[in-house]
Amino acid sequence: MANGTPPHFFKIFALTSAKL
Repeated sequence: MANGTPPHFFKIFALTSAKL
């Protein structure tokens, strides 16, 4: 992950990947 990326962004990405 790039420095400065919000933690919640990764969490949302993980949840979206799980749904897919």
